[in-house]
Amino acid sequence: MQLRMENKSRKAVSWAAFFLFLSLILTGFYGCNSPKQAEEQKDETVQTDTIVSDTVETIESLNAKIRETPINAELFYRRSELYALQEKFGPALTDISVAITLDSLKPDYYVKQAEYFIYNAQPGTAIKALEKCLNIFPDKTDVLLKKAEIHFFQKEYGQAQVILRDVALIDNDLAQIYFLESLIRLENKDSLGAVRSLQIAVEKEPDFYQGYVMLGRVHA
Repeated sequence: MQLRMENKSRKAVSWAAFFLFLSLILTGFYGCNSPKQAEEQKDETVQTDTIVSDTVETIESLNAKIRETPINAELFYRRSELYALQEKFGPALTDISVAITLDSLKPDYYVKQAEYFIYNAQPGTAIKALEKCLNIFPDKTDVLLKKAEIHFFQKEYGQAQVILRDVALIDNDLAQIYFLESLIRLENKDSLGAVRSLQIAVEKEPDFYQGYVMLGRVHA
């Protein structure tokens, strides 16, 4: 029994590390700003530091707010994020499930729920969570891309590519489509195809630094 629990724990850590790595690439770097925008944001942050420091949320403060307004879905959503930061994915999943029950029309809630399932080494359940959202919002590209990512993690490259084609029909200008496509091509030993996909990705998102780094690695 102990060995099975240790194996499950190691599997969860492996999934979480892999998922976090790719998610940082697929989401964080696509949000990169130009130097001017970064400087403007830095100035704004300096001006609002004192405000933020007085409004930092904790699990305890959210507990108090939830007791006052127990039907506020956003409070459960925010508390789930704090639990996840502490790697308490059981409570995080409970809270995000409550948030979805209270407000089933927030795609971000479903994406977050899927991420928690991934961190808990439950990729199949994560896909089912996203499919519930897609039944309501069939053209939500960020939800579709998250589903494609999970298929990629599971080495189900054909299913991931089908989803990417569907996303391209909705919005062909998303760099994420071509970056994930390049990773699939690399897994299939298609370096030339990966280069072409990466070139399209950086054309769609000129500030996509990681795309240039990956291009350099593939050429090397």
